[in-house]
Amino acid sequence: GVLRVAIPASSVSERLNRLEAGMMWVFLFTTFGTVLFGYLVTRPFLISIRRLASTAQSIGLGQYQRRIRTYPGTEFEPLVTAINDMAQNIEMHLRMVVDQKNRLEAVFDGMTEGVMVLDERGRIHSCNTAFITMLRCVNGCEGRSVIEVTMQPDLQQAVDDILASPIPKNAN
Repeated sequence: GVLRVAIPASSVSERLNRLEAGMMWVFLFTTFGTVLFGYLVTRPFLISIRRLASTAQSIGLGQYQRRIRTYPGTEFEPLVTAINDMAQNIEMHLRMVVDQKNRLEAVFDGMTEGVMVLDERGRIHSCNTAFITMLRCVNGCEGRSVIEVTMQPDLQQAVDDILASPIPKNAN
């Protein structure tokens, strides 16, 4: 004889449906938990990276006194050091340039001879106090042509000749 023991297909199908629904909930819960855990773990890094980028951008916009104080993890240390050193070097060079500019302006304005500096188009870029006094430039000389300021065609011709001549190369 044969003995056949079976459970109805509807019962098996019902159990499979419950198992599938349970697995779906486990999958959703695990996915949500993983995303939440990932967000909580990476959030401090993201905040620090945003601060680092903001400070670097501020330095790039001319706020050379800013420094990066905190950063996420040791892997960012070389980048932070490089940005802070760059800002310090730029600040130091800028101070040197401003100091040299101030010295040159003091010498330029202290001269008793009238001196004008021209741009590549022959317009007056700047002139010293003696030049302004000699020519009685009430509205300033900057941006104007030599003939407009001096009313001397010979001087304008000399400027035109200099501008037309080729620039000599340095013989090194």
